Amino acid sequence: MILFLISSSYIENTLITNLDYILGIDISEIILLKENHIESEFSKIDRIKITLLNSVDEAVDYSDMTIIIKPYGSENCKYESIVSKIQKKDKIYHFINLNQLDTN
Repeated sequence: MILFLISSSYIENTLITNLDYILGIDISEIILLKENHIESEFSKIDRIKITLLNSVDEAVDYSDMTIIIKPYGSENCKYESIVSKIQKKDKIYHFINLNQLDTN
């Protein structure tokens, strides 16, 4: 499965090495946005292919599933527009809003 992960660069970097284990699915490739990363960040990761793409539209088109993790305190409109684009293309997605998670 080709998975597009979008969140803060910190959350993305924290999750990518174990995302297949966490989700319990076979991930062949993870798509991230170039605006948040550089190729050299992932030079030591050889277990899973990391691809950087230029735009959300390109990433949604290329991927099989999208996981959106809205970081604490980030703007809703950015992530809502991404969800809207995904829904128009009838793609699978999961939206996690960290502001709504119980931190106890």
